[in-house]
Amino acid sequence: MPGFIIADFGGMSTALSPKTLKANIATYAKNCEVGDGRLKPLKTTSAVSPNPLTTSPQSIYEYTADKWFEFGMDVDVARVPNAFDVTNKVVYTGYTYPRITRNDIAVGASPMPVASYRLGLPAPTVAPTLAVGGTIVVDSLDDYRSYLYTWVDAWGEESTISPLSTSENVRDGQNMTVTFPTAPTGAYNLGTGSFKRLYRSNSGTAATAFQFVADVPIGTTTYLDTIATAGLGEVVPTVTWVRPPDDNTSDFPSGQMLGVTTLPSGAIVGFSGKTLVYSEPYIPYAFPLNYRYTLKDDIVGISPNSQGLVVATTGKPHLAVGHDPASVSVLELDEYQACVSKRSVVDMGESTIYASPDGLVLVSGNTVRVVTEAIFTREQWQALNPSQIHAYRYEGKYVGFTDTQGFVFDPESTEQAWVFTDVSAACGFYSAKEDALYVANGSVLHKWATGSELTYTWKSKTFESPTPMNLGAISVSCLGTVSVKIYGDDVLRSTTACTNDTLVRLPGGYTASEWRVELEGTAHVDYVKLATSVGELAKIV
Repeated sequence: MPGFIIADFGGMSTALSPKTLKANIATYAKNCEVGDGRLKPLKTTSAVSPNPLTTSPQSIYEYTADKWFEFGMDVDVARVPNAFDVTNKVVYTGYTYPRITRNDIAVGASPMPVASYRLGLPAPTVAPTLAVGGTIVVDSLDDYRSYLYTWVDAWGEESTISPLSTSENVRDGQNMTVTFPTAPTGAYNLGTGSFKRLYRSNSGTAATAFQFVADVPIGTTTYLDTIATAGLGEVVPTVTWVRPPDDNTSDFPSGQMLGVTTLPSGAIVGFSGKTLVYSEPYIPYAFPLNYRYTLKDDIVGISPNSQGLVVATTGKPHLAVGHDPASVSVLELDEYQACVSKRSVVDMGESTIYASPDGLVLVSGNTVRVVTEAIFTREQWQALNPSQIHAYRYEGKYVGFTDTQGFVFDPESTEQAWVFTDVSAACGFYSAKEDALYVANGSVLHKWATGSELTYTWKSKTFESPTPMNLGAISVSCLGTVSVKIYGDDVLRSTTACTNDTLVRLPGGYTASEWRVELEGTAHVDYVKLATSVGELAKIV
């Protein structure tokens, strides 16, 4: 072996012996950008000005172009899809109980959101009471009636139904006074503009449909019903519209709904314990019981895809196929790859990636594979603390962080495209409309890869020569400045500073059988050639 070349630079691998790696794979790579053949520096982040953050958040969300939500815990936010809603409603989970907010109460002095309400209204627990009045018209027919009501908040969001009243006979000439209980207290939007919506049976049996009678202001305790049967309105639509799982452990022992995201069907979906929880399409506060699907393992995180949802669990991953919440099919994928970090679950477009005990797992269709098995052994992966990973999509890459380091992984690369980075972050948000990644480091918001170039380190595999030799010349094709360190038999033999294209004779006086190269700098490097002489360099391609 008169020499060797390093070109088409790839990422790193520590899973294999340094002697068995391909020539373009590193044993360690930091702050590098690889993938197009050149070795280039990653750029650091740049601070957003003016800085919209006032706390040191654990979750951030771009509400509008210049308004950011910030939370001190792991929070998921889902937009409410509605073509005619100009209030920019969102729901979010992870913050004590599921919440809903919109621009008139969310926006104000930071930190935002300034205010919110509980998502969903409680079921009325007390039946209305009835009192018949008026004078009966002689020979009039019997009309047995029952009543029920719902809560309707100031934004028009309606609860499920109350218990039925008793059935009372109201004949011609008579009327009915309906008395309501007081409204529930708590973080509900049941102030000015809210009301009770009254429904009445039209045949006197509990099995019949109940139709709209009137909206009664929330503070009014009675209503005099004089409406004829022909004047009744729509049938009550909210019989199955219950609130999502919240912090009431008596009702929801598996805990509050987490992980909300929006589906193309207009439904909001989250999870509680082992159960997927779907809303009615375009009705983000109504979560019918028959739209819930229970798995055998606890759910850790979910990610939407073209088929429906990828569901990462404490056991096998699942696919929840279908966007219509009434007809979802849950399929268990036959791979035991548990998810160890909810915040590691990332929608990559046609696939989903999450952290497992063995490495990063990619789910695409029905296929499940560990995509880092050629990069890290299980023991090496565990040393990275995968349970700490929080990650984000950016330019097709998986950008992740733990408490101590960051990394960038390209799942589409065949060249082990994993590199570490000195950039740190506590949380992040991918802005699809800008195709930009934002990260928060402390109380400052930064934009990914928009700052100055970082100094990279790229350490090569171990090259072996059949007999000891002296590498006497180096040729580097680059733009910029890079330091090239050459190790022979694990001893540093030379350090060469290369600026732009460089050809340099190397010191002699020694021979070695094993060679390593370490590059450090900011230059864009096409290749590095090393040979026993300048003449031999020309022969290496």
